[in-house]
Amino acid sequence: MPDSFILTPKNAPAWASDREKLWNEVERKDRRANSRYAKEFNVALPVELSADEQKELLIKYLQENFVNEGMVADVAIHRDHPDNPHAHVMLTNRPFNSDGTWGIKSKKQYILDENGNKTYTGTSKYPKSRKILMV
Repeated sequence: MPDSFILTPKNAPAWASDREKLWNEVERKDRRANSRYAKEFNVALPVELSADEQKELLIKYLQENFVNEGMVADVAIHRDHPDNPHAHVMLTNRPFNSDGTWGIKSKKQYILDENGNKTYTGTSKYPKSRKILMV
């Protein structure tokens, strides 16, 4: 059995620690057909460390890089084979606001010229912009 746990930011509501409620809420919030609910990645854990040291190192990494930025980390550590300890991590795409509600995934930033005016491409009526991810 994998060692699984959830890391939540300090402003997350209590239900965010329940795996089923968390991912049901994520899915309820993002209703578009092409919505991305989470980011997922695997982490190799150093075999030179004990199981407790591996877990401590992983928690510190996730806390500093993701959870402190408002994301929730759903983690499962696998030790099926002694030469391949690793963790599967799923992160929410939305941060939590200070009041415990979901924040926005991204915002639009307009590309400005040296005078601070919006720039345009050719004859387009829409200004140039870029998407800025919030987490």
